[in-house]
Amino acid sequence: MNTSQITWHSPTNYPDADTAVLVGLNVDGIRTSCEGYFGTNPDGRESWYDSNDCALEHRHVTGWCELPEGPAA
Repeated sequence: MNTSQITWHSPTNYPDADTAVLVGLNVDGIRTSCEGYFGTNPDGRESWYDSNDCALEHRHVTGWCELPEGPAA
């Protein structure tokens, strides 16, 4: 078994644009996470998106971290 340590960043301390990250979410008290990124929508507004390019509500985003590295082959 491999373990890795992740560091959560504030959701207002944005990652580089269009860089895939792990996004922490809290939706109605349910904590979860998904792969996503911070980018610009077609209207020119910056927002959080999941890996399917669906916008995430800013109020649900609790933080982000770099994607953990998978295990060695």
